[in-house]
Amino acid sequence: PGREVEFEGLVETRYEIEAGGSYPRLAAWLADVDARLANAGIVEARFLRQAHSETVQLHLRLAVYRRPAQTREEQR
Repeated sequence: PGREVEFEGLVETRYEIEAGGSYPRLAAWLADVDARLANAGIVEARFLRQAHSETVQLHLRLAVYRRPAQTREEQR
């Protein structure tokens, strides 16, 4: 994960993920990520087809948002 940044009261952590496979399989996985991770946003998705192959490379930038952890003072 990348560095964490506060954004509108939430902590944003960015991830860069690379994967390879067939386009239909990668597209289905990406749709599943989008559907299942309500607290995440796809910042960028780039597909690059490998020459003379059915393999596609996916470069994904993903931002995950969460509430900041409370300090002990805030918990009281």
